[in-house]
Amino acid sequence: MDAGEYFSQGLTYEQKMLFDEAVSCYREAILLEPNHPFAHARLGFALYNRRHLNEAEASLKHSIHLNPHYDEAYCCLGMICREQGLYEDAITYLQKALEINPESPWLLTNFGVTLQFSGKRKEGQMYLHRAFDKNPNIQNPPIPLKQLLTNIRNHGFAMTLEQEQVPKKILIVVSAFNRKKITAISLRQIQRFMNPGCRLHVYNDHSTEYDSRFLSAYADEVIQLPEKMGIDKLRWFQLREFLKTDCDYLYLTDNDVFHDPDYLNMIDQLYERGRRQMPVSLFHNVFMLQPRLILYYEEGIMIKTSAPGASMFLDRKMVETIVSVSKSIGDTLDYLPWDNRVVACLRLPWITPECSYLEHFGAGGLNSDNYERERAINPTEYLRERRERILRYLRQDDAIGPEL
Repeated sequence: MDAGEYFSQGLTYEQKMLFDEAVSCYREAILLEPNHPFAHARLGFALYNRRHLNEAEASLKHSIHLNPHYDEAYCCLGMICREQGLYEDAITYLQKALEINPESPWLLTNFGVTLQFSGKRKEGQMYLHRAFDKNPNIQNPPIPLKQLLTNIRNHGFAMTLEQEQVPKKILIVVSAFNRKKITAISLRQIQRFMNPGCRLHVYNDHSTEYDSRFLSAYADEVIQLPEKMGIDKLRWFQLREFLKTDCDYLYLTDNDVFHDPDYLNMIDQLYERGRRQMPVSLFHNVFMLQPRLILYYEEGIMIKTSAPGASMFLDRKMVETIVSVSKSIGDTLDYLPWDNRVVACLRLPWITPECSYLEHFGAGGLNSDNYERERAINPTEYLRERRERILRYLRQDDAIGPEL
C-alpha cells in the first residue's frame, strides 16, 4: 500500500471511531510520505480522540508547519488548550482558524464555547448563535421539523387535568462505578427532586470504592451485578430490564453528573413539545453542538440527530424499538459506543433545551480524563453557581460534601 491508501484507510477507521487503527494507518502513511500535511493533522485528531494530548499537539503543530492554512488543525489545538484550561492560548488558535475559514459553523461553535469557559459568557453566546445561523441543516432542514412541535406560548407548559392527576411513571436508571464523592452528590440531587411517580434504580458495576449499602441510601433499589459488565454491556442490559417493569418512561443518566432541580419538569415540557414523538436529552457538551448534529433551532430548544448517554429520556415504545432493532441487526453496530448505537437503532430526532439541565464532572471516566472535556454548554444559572463549589470539593481530601 502507498501513503494515499494508508491515509484513506485511516479516514475509514476514524469514521468508525476506531482511533487506534486510524493512528496506525496515519503513521504508516507518514513513514512513506514524511511531509504529508493532512496525515500529520489526521494523526493529531485521532490521537486527540485517544486522549494522547501531548502527542496530538506535536502532530498538529507539525501539520501546521507543513500547511499553515489548515483551519481544522488550529481548531483542534484550540480544543486541546481549552481542555487544559489554557483559555487565552485556545482563543488565539481558534481566532487563527477563523481568519482562514470565518464562515465555519464548527469553528464558531468552538470559539463561542471557549469564550464562555473563559468567563466571557455573553460574547460566547453571540458566537454560538452565529454558528446556528450559518448551519446549513438549520437553514434548509431535511424534514419539516417545526411541524412536529406543539405551539406552547412563550415556551410555557400547561398540563392537562389527566396529566396533573396521574404523574408519569419514570424509572431513573444510573450506572455506578467508583468516584464515590461525585456519586453521592449526583444521586442525592436526583433523589431530592424526583416526582412522586419516579423510581431510582442504581446498578453497582462492582465498584471498589464503596458497596451497595452505600448506594442504598440514595436509591429505591440497588442492583448488584453478578459480574462486571462495563458501561456498553450494562446499558443494553438496563434497556431490556426496563421492559420488565411497569414504568412507562425510562431516564438514563450517569453517576458523575449534577442535575438542575427543574430537570424532570423540563423533560415533561420537551416531551410534550415534541408531541410525545421524540426522545429527550437535557445535556450539551461541545461535541453535541457539532453543526452536522443540529437539525433545528429556535430560542429555547434544539432538535438534533444525536444525544449523549449522560441524559436520555425514552418512552416504552422507543425502548421496545431500540431493543428490537438491535436484536435484528446483530453485531453490525458493535463498534459504536452504547449511546451511539441507541441513537442509530431508534432513528428519531432528539429534542433538547438550549440550556443544559445537568453539569458533568467526568474526571477519570472512560471518555473523559479531565473536568473540561465534557462540561456542560449553556448550563442553567443554578448549575453555573455551583460548579466551582463542587469542583473544589472533588479536588480536595475533605470528606464533608458541599452545601448545595
